[in-house]
Amino acid sequence: MHDSLGETSWKEPPAGLATAFCPQCNRYRPREYFRSPLDHVGDRVHAEGRRGVGGGAVERVVVLRGEAPKDLGDGDGDGDGDGHDYWLATIPSLTSSWPPEQRARLEAARAEGAVIAFWRSRKDGRPSNGGTGGARSVGHVETVPGPLRLCGASALHATEQPQKWEGRKVWVVALFGEVAREGDKLGALRREILSEAWTRGED
Repeated sequence: MHDSLGETSWKEPPAGLATAFCPQCNRYRPREYFRSPLDHVGDRVHAEGRRGVGGGAVERVVVLRGEAPKDLGDGDGDGDGDGHDYWLATIPSLTSSWPPEQRARLEAARAEGAVIAFWRSRKDGRPSNGGTGGARSVGHVETVPGPLRLCGASALHATEQPQKWEGRKVWVVALFGEVAREGDKLGALRREILSEAWTRGED
């Protein structure tokens, strides 16, 4: 389909096409729109009043299907290609619309040494990736008893790559204390929901 700016986009990546996901649009777009890191997020789609990453916040684009264009720009070739930096780079744009108290809480969590990441849930805030319990909301703080074990109930989970997990709502969260890492999964004994990041797709 074509959006209000006349550009082609999809809710889910179409088979056989090279596409990239824009977290601000909540849609997949053809790789042509990402020929330089700011073509889409900085200048084209978000130029007419949409909240965009913009301003050089995104240093690279991660192509989730197909092959990346050869002219994405200059670089030194470093990086693991997992999208880690791309998703974390969206946080400054997301926080620009937060109320002052939420931005202050983010900075306080960082000052405490918290790891800032994402967590996905169902539309109503209930866990969507095997977790238990009721709906979560902004300000919700959870703790579980140790020792910390990443798999199972002995960890509160998060990720720096939310595109790899299920759930209609994506939240920005803080993990406190020891943080375990394995692939795209993070876990800690204490987690705080800082803000809703965006909502997309279906449960």
